[in-house]
Amino acid sequence: MFQEVTSSEEHALVKHLQEELRNYEAEVREARKLKSSHENIELLKEKFLEERGRRERAESELSKLQEMQLSIKKLEDELSSLKLLIADIPGVTCSEDIPFKFAALQRELIHSTMKVGEANARLKQLEVALDSAQIDKQNAEVEASLAEEKAEVSKLEVKQIEKMVTIYS
Repeated sequence: MFQEVTSSEEHALVKHLQEELRNYEAEVREARKLKSSHENIELLKEKFLEERGRRERAESELSKLQEMQLSIKKLEDELSSLKLLIADIPGVTCSEDIPFKFAALQRELIHSTMKVGEANARLKQLEVALDSAQIDKQNAEVEASLAEEKAEVSKLEVKQIEKMVTIYS
């Protein structure tokens, strides 16, 4: 009977040990799951940080893209304005013509300025001649007035002489 008890105790002990082994194995599996979860969490954190960095770079690039699009729009508007301006300038068909047109306009301005200078000089001469003519006219009018007065005085003298001649004759 001792063997039966021993055998039954051994059997219970084996069952108990097997149960403890299953519990330990379950704990080991759970620990492995936790370790795996922990590793997965760390991996996910790392991936999250990488994705956050990518997102920030993408947002930065998007912001740069928007700025570049605004710059492009501004340049396109300036180019359009320049094309309209070029179209309004007679004799200019492209932007390369502008320096030549500008030089021609400068020459025309110089020529016109010279003509204006010549006209101003001629005008000044005419003004001086007019002033001189007006002074001569005034002098002539004064002389004519004096001559008329002299003529009147002479007429009066002639009348007086005639009266005196008539009286004496």
